[in-house]
Amino acid sequence: VNLRRRDLGLFEVEFIDSSGARLLGKWFHGKYLAKVIQSGMRMAVFGKVEWDTFNRLPSMLHPEFEIFSDDEEEASLHLGRVVPVYE
Repeated sequence: VNLRRRDLGLFEVEFIDSSGARLLGKWFHGKYLAKVIQSGMRMAVFGKVEWDTFNRLPSMLHPEFEIFSDDEEEASLHLGRVVPVYE
């Protein structure tokens, strides 16, 4: 993706939850994520949600994420508990 004469390597993923709600995840210089995030994966994403006026979808810029295996959701590091955040 070329934005203002610079290739920022924008990588986008559209997340869909069980209710059908859609969320767009965006990472600059994130082409490596094409090998990490695969279609059909179950995962949790964390970050600030903003409205993307171009795509007309809620979106997150550089969201943190956690990928689940089938039996791992219960033992998640960040899901279902308070996680401290330090600056």
